[in-house]
Amino acid sequence: MMMITLIILINRVAPEFLGLSVIGLILLKFGLMYLIRKKLNFEVIPGYKFHFIIPYFVLTALLTYYAIKLINHDKKQ
Repeated sequence: MMMITLIILINRVAPEFLGLSVIGLILLKFGLMYLIRKKLNFEVIPGYKFHFIIPYFVLTALLTYYAIKLINHDKKQ
């Protein structure tokens, strides 16, 4: 939810940098998820990699889809 809010704010402030900011937010999200995974010691949970990878890719795909919709909407106007 926070990432979508940031995309909306960036789209209002600087819509020409929306694509670049989406790439930066995806990298930030990956780094934060990696740090959280390291801090919480998920290695003791069996199949922990699937609990990390699947939600990351699903949420990244949804974020990218929403950003593409915003970029295409700006081009039509």
